[in-house]
Amino acid sequence: MQQILKLFWEICLLRKGPQDVPGAWVLFCVLFLVGFAIDIFMAANFVAFSSALLLVLTNTLVLFGTVSALLAMFKYSHRIVQTLSCLIGTGIIFSFFRIPLMFVFKTLPDHGSMFGMAEIFLLIWSLVVIAHILRHALSTEFFVAGMLSFGYFMVSYQLANYFIPQAA
Repeated sequence: MQQILKLFWEICLLRKGPQDVPGAWVLFCVLFLVGFAIDIFMAANFVAFSSALLLVLTNTLVLFGTVSALLAMFKYSHRIVQTLSCLIGTGIIFSFFRIPLMFVFKTLPDHGSMFGMAEIFLLIWSLVVIAHILRHALSTEFFVAGMLSFGYFMVSYQLANYFIPQAA
């Protein structure tokens, strides 16, 4: 477990890539369950549980659909398990930072701008990490992967805003 967390931390630091993640379905399933539970926990702190569940399901479908379509378009469908495992695993690492920020933000609303800046930093960092992962998974340029990463973020944000306006 410690080795897997270290691997995803190294990916967050752009030192490793999705090619370093085992393409094991068991690992993917464990990461999916843990990531899904963490996402529901975080979302349920801001909206009702049913809305949180809808939001997380929507984001999960967008992630899986977008990554699957991109890998198919670039003729790398065989990389789906590694790529999704990598994206979910790094998302879990980012949650280690976001959960404390979430609680501080909720308990100290007067200091929202300071914690808002930290959240913006985490968002930018996570988009860079997603671009890094997609660059390797799609064997493309970082700029192209960065645009795809930003596009994924915008679609995910717009869907969240559409389905659950108070959550976005």
